[in-house]
Amino acid sequence: MSKIEYVGRAGRFLGKSLPQICLKLKNFGIGRMFTRETYKRYPEVTYYVLTDFEADMSDEYLRRGVFKADVVFRGGHYGNMEIPGFKEDFQLIAKEEEKFFLERTLSLGQKWREPTKVSKFVDLPPLLKEMLVQEAKEKNIQFDENELKLPLNIRTNSPFSHATYE
Repeated sequence: MSKIEYVGRAGRFLGKSLPQICLKLKNFGIGRMFTRETYKRYPEVTYYVLTDFEADMSDEYLRRGVFKADVVFRGGHYGNMEIPGFKEDFQLIAKEEEKFFLERTLSLGQKWREPTKVSKFVDLPPLLKEMLVQEAKEKNIQFDENELKLPLNIRTNSPFSHATYE
């Protein structure tokens, strides 16, 4: 028997793609709970409840399609959104285990942590700051050291944004 040698890095996914699981279920898995292997690193529960499923049957590996689900990330509800069903690390949650996940889900509107407070401006990188100071001295431009700051733009309207301005 010949020795098998694997070349390349090992994959990080354990499981199947969403269509591979759903095509074997009654009603194509709509209403069932799924989790991903990559989310098992969090102490809080993370899962999807599938609400819409349109598989692309022309894909020979059954990985493509449009999948919408109610997303619960780290115990908090994030609403209904499209999910990446092609990733091969989905796992079906057994009906007996669904109660375990539901008990550990936070109530609507509650998040798993408080938003991080960040300032509206950040310091320039040190080298860029020195270059600007030298250039200003050469051109005899008067400036204040506090003017050498960059505005920090964050998206506060995203459901996954956990940052607010001070």
